[in-house]
Amino acid sequence: MSTLQAYLAQFNDKAQPRVHSYATNVNSTQTFRAVAKQASSLRQQLSQLAGARVALTMTASSDVLTTLVALDGLVEELIVLPVDVNPPSGCHFHINERGALRELEPWSANPMPVQTGWSLRDEQGQLVSFTLAELCNNPLVASGNRDKPLRWGVLQEPAQLAGLMVWLRALKHGEDIVLAQADNLTALAQMFAHAGVTAIAAPPRLWRSLLASNEPLRLPLQLAIVNSAMADASTLQRIQYSFSGVHVAHAFSHTGAGYSWLVRDGEPGFPAHLLQVSDAPVKLNVVDDSLWIELGESGARIQTDYVVERNSDGRVMIVGEHSHKVNVGGRDVFVQQVEHALLAVPGVVDVQAGSMPNPVLGELIRVDILAPQHRTVAERKAFKRQLQDHCRAVLQPWQRPARYDFHG
Repeated sequence: MSTLQAYLAQFNDKAQPRVHSYATNVNSTQTFRAVAKQASSLRQQLSQLAGARVALTMTASSDVLTTLVALDGLVEELIVLPVDVNPPSGCHFHINERGALRELEPWSANPMPVQTGWSLRDEQGQLVSFTLAELCNNPLVASGNRDKPLRWGVLQEPAQLAGLMVWLRALKHGEDIVLAQADNLTALAQMFAHAGVTAIAAPPRLWRSLLASNEPLRLPLQLAIVNSAMADASTLQRIQYSFSGVHVAHAFSHTGAGYSWLVRDGEPGFPAHLLQVSDAPVKLNVVDDSLWIELGESGARIQTDYVVERNSDGRVMIVGEHSHKVNVGGRDVFVQQVEHALLAVPGVVDVQAGSMPNPVLGELIRVDILAPQHRTVAERKAFKRQLQDHCRAVLQPWQRPARYDFHG
């Protein structure tokens, strides 16, 4: 039976992976063996939780990591929660992000060994449960190489499937974990550089903010993962150009399916062969213009929010989300298409597109542009003309922004 304790026990004294914790003027390091020892002690203290349903509020801290190891194999169900989300009904106990234990319903401990079910909140806020083995069967976790371990800088909360994958991969394959708490991304990047981080997984907007700080250029990155099905070409290219020899990939994680697809070629979208893997436990499929997920054993199908189209090579490109579109004079505009178009312009650090009311067409597109190199009124007027020219070249008339607001 797979447990986190069993993962940690496989590493000997000569090759001990470590958990590095950084904060302002403070840092500490623990070997995996030390984490396992602390988890064993904590498990004895939490013996009254045996066989119970326990909600754990997860943050990126070494204490939460130790608690996670202690609970796996002890409790019947481990419900992973982000901060500020209340435990669901039916929970016997709740452990908050500070480690405080609270009993929610009466419980008598059942010391029989259990295979803990891991429950996460899906895209609709409903709980879905998986075994540890199922979660570790994801490509990102399974692709870890114990002979060439990475050192992961944690940027995404472990209560999210994409963030949890990094923790599970590191614990299973003996890769260092760097947990840092900082007031801003520049300070965080400095901590990562000091720790020698070689791998980062983060969503596109966080990657763009990190790159804008200029500090990441000092990182010896070997692997950079953009956690989004809608990873855009500009962001992928910026990462590739910023780090010599880095391998850039993007991952599409879907909590409802408990699976994360890893696209390793550094290009946006999904290659055709990814939809043709017949023996995959979870499969992708395109029906009309929507991306669907098929669960192999049960045969269940999940319609995602993504709108897709195939290019001439058969590659599946995600053009937007059903829930994030603007109706301009009866035509649907996906805000991501507008954002990706503007991100291709040098000088645009980040962009967020939305809608504004219009008495004739109902709605129009407006964009917030982060362009710190253009600060004066004259510079922004000239840059706006450049952006408008670019949009005329790559977007349809109804997709073009009617208003540009500059920041930075």
